[in-house]
Amino acid sequence: MNKQSKKILALDGNEDILFSNRVEERFCMSYKSAIETIARHDLREDTSAATWIRSTYFDTNEQALPLTASIRVREYLKERKVTLDLDYDREYLIDVNNSHFTTKNKLRETDTIKNTIAILNASYPIRATSFRPYGFTVYYRQVFVGNGFRATLDKDVEFFKILEDGGIQNLKSENLARIEVKYLQDHHSEPQKIISALRENGAVPTISKHNVIYTLEHAERSRIMWNDLEYEFPDSEYELKFSANNSEEFMKCYLTAVNNGFSGFELWKTQPVPLTMASLNEYRDIIGEQKIARVMYKNESMPKIVIKDKGTLTSTGILLRREEKDNIDCNTQQKVMASQIVGLSKRIKTYFYLQSKNTQRVYAVSMDLTETLNNAELYQLEVEYCGTSAKIEVDSKPEVLGEINEIGKIIDNLTGLKRTSLRKEDFVAAAYRHS
Repeated sequence: MNKQSKKILALDGNEDILFSNRVEERFCMSYKSAIETIARHDLREDTSAATWIRSTYFDTNEQALPLTASIRVREYLKERKVTLDLDYDREYLIDVNNSHFTTKNKLRETDTIKNTIAILNASYPIRATSFRPYGFTVYYRQVFVGNGFRATLDKDVEFFKILEDGGIQNLKSENLARIEVKYLQDHHSEPQKIISALRENGAVPTISKHNVIYTLEHAERSRIMWNDLEYEFPDSEYELKFSANNSEEFMKCYLTAVNNGFSGFELWKTQPVPLTMASLNEYRDIIGEQKIARVMYKNESMPKIVIKDKGTLTSTGILLRREEKDNIDCNTQQKVMASQIVGLSKRIKTYFYLQSKNTQRVYAVSMDLTETLNNAELYQLEVEYCGTSAKIEVDSKPEVLGEINEIGKIIDNLTGLKRTSLRKEDFVAAAYRHS
């Protein structure tokens, strides 16, 4: 890699480098509907660009790469290939991406995998393991050209996790096609016409393929993890928030946990390494109920809805609030989707889990990055109660609040971060009003 590509590795909001700054809006929909919509808008297909693509992403076991970053090997293939046959000494196309809500700064060059890993390891010393190929996607791409924009249509998309021993795991094969509309920020009028048409024909927003790999892994592990726990506060959440600067502070906390630095707590053996998930969010105001709904688009055709009240703060800054996210009935769903949108954001959240040695209670320590349309960013380090594998006492609330505060004190001393009561929906709504 050259000096410029090494500089991009200092990501997390560093925008003082010139890249191909563009907007990318991503959607999932049926392939048939996508082709019909494209045909009605007279986009020209670049048949010479049609190809199979394999993109292989790098990270460490503990996911030490910044939340806004992706580093990948891009291969253009004559046929579908899902075997892992990378030659570490051969030169490949290496894409270095710094992505935000809908904008993307991209640098492409040629280098070997061996050299790329060496640079990544040197650039991110705060980590527990070496960088390696972490996951990959395979798909067939068609390219369409419009007036001042480009649309790529991907079908037969598959997502794979690369295991530590070099094996591969198929996370998902998508039934829907993915269409991405790409344009420069000051040339938005023409692409917005095709975007409006796509939405009218059933397209739903989706996250990047890179984010999907992590989100699918998170979903799979969550199904296993929560079988071990019982949560005694249905429809409630208990969490402590810190104002943060970047995802490096999260990795410092994780490495402290690896080295047994959280006195009285240990890494949860069921899930000892971090997990990450991403979503595109609409915040909707449920009029008359003093509640806010978050409509989360991940990689499904139907979004997930979470409804919360404003909550209350304890004297130690822990936020207690009512939360509905499971078994929301159809009438409530319809009411939410008819409510006014008061904010739009992209959210990326990475977690590790601590278990109390005394009570067996499990707590998530997470870095939560919220990005808005006007490129405002909010980093928050959070501690949230998840449940217990032990027998539940009748009144366990004081114990839970006490343990959250104990974890918070360690984070206070370790990072110097300040506790905050800022809710993400308030940050997003303020940015939305001024966008």
